[in-house]
Amino acid sequence: NLIAVNPFSKLGLDAVPSRDVMWTDAQVKTFVETADQNGLASIGTLILIAYDLCQRPGDCRQMRWGNYKDGVFSFAQEKTGTPINIPATGILVQRLEAMRTNRNIDDAIVIYERTGRPYSGRLYRKKAAAVRELAGLPDILKVSDLRRSGATLLGASSCSEDEIRAVTGHKSRQILSTYVKPDLR
Repeated sequence: NLIAVNPFSKLGLDAVPSRDVMWTDAQVKTFVETADQNGLASIGTLILIAYDLCQRPGDCRQMRWGNYKDGVFSFAQEKTGTPINIPATGILVQRLEAMRTNRNIDDAIVIYERTGRPYSGRLYRKKAAAVRELAGLPDILKVSDLRRSGATLLGASSCSEDEIRAVTGHKSRQILSTYVKPDLR
């Protein structure tokens, strides 16, 4: 016998509010400079990729040199499998070209200086927190906030919702609204 009403619907549970913490351009620049000055240029590169490409840190950690060609990143997002093609910013292109020497297309772009291996999720968060502290940036800033910050910057730069979704990989405008936080710009 089937029951007419789902006993699990409308339980009255509160949803976790979405984060709305945003990085500024100045904070990203300060973080990258501090990472470079403290021997963790790889973390600076990870932050710049996440911010400039509006991607999840996990996708950025897994980027290979084969995903980057002629100033464009081409990859499938890990979470959704969405294929993405994004041109890199001039600053990111300069940074990548400076570090590209003798790299194989299968090599990770972001590797930890001490081990020469890609970062685990735990290690990159630990190193990013250390750099954030050295830079004197607020504790509330997380690497995962860079995706939202970059997407919001695209909106402030007059990109359409469709253009932003092409970068972030979001299929629906409703989901995109959780990432793009309109501001006075």
